[in-house]
Amino acid sequence: MLDRLGPRVRVVVDETRSQSRNRDLAVGRLRDRIKEGLVVQPKRRKTKPKRGAIERRLKAKKQRSVQKAQRRERFD
Repeated sequence: MLDRLGPRVRVVVDETRSQSRNRDLAVGRLRDRIKEGLVVQPKRRKTKPKRGAIERRLKAKKQRSVQKAQRRERFD
């Protein structure tokens, strides 16, 4: 879970002139980052393209191939 954060989590804050206020901000941000790291993300479901999408892709490839072949014939 915390693997996404890495082996070390570091928070640096220098927004205010007060050291104690910067420390409070840093602790809050650290808390937020740890909370985000503990959220379990759902596993990705593998999907495959639908038959129509595959056929459209292959048809487009064939059209490009024919077009390029015609160019070669014209200039030879």
